[in-house]
Amino acid sequence: MPRHLFQYQFVCIHEGCQGALTNIRFHQKTRMVLDVSDYYVMAGEDYNCNKCKRHVIS
Repeated sequence: MPRHLFQYQFVCIHEGCQGALTNIRFHQKTRMVLDVSDYYVMAGEDYNCNKCKRHVIS
């Protein structure tokens, strides 16, 4: 989910952390997604937690 597009601050998903996630880059792999009528390509984003320093992919 593009954080900059929605102007929303994401929090870390790891148990007991609650740190803010910062965007690093787009994820290296893209996915081909089947919609009701067509296919499209979707790319995720890579995030780092500023508190626990763990890596999260959206």
